[in-house]
Formats: sequence, structure tokens, C-alpha cells
Amino acid sequence: MQRFQGYVEKGNIFKIKTRRKHSQKLICDVFAQLTGLNHRFEGAVLK
Repeated sequence: MQRFQGYVEKGNIFKIKTRRKHSQKLICDVFAQLTGLNHRFEGAVLK
């Protein structure tokens, strides 16, 4: 915990928040692509 506190105290909390946002966006993008792929696969199977 001390390591994290030292990191935050140096004003690097912005970097942590930015990294978290990028990670969340990446997860959402991957999920959207997998969902689209699933719909295409289901459409091909139903034909």
C-alpha cells in the first residue's frame, strides 16, 4: 500500500485513471467484436 500512496502523492493519479479508462475501452471493444462475430456465426448456422 505504501508503494501506491507514494505513487499517488507524486501526482501520478492521472496516469492511473487514464490507464484504467484505456483498459475499460479495450475490454468494451473486444466484447463488441465478439458479439458481432457471434451474430454472424448464428446467422450462418441458421441458413
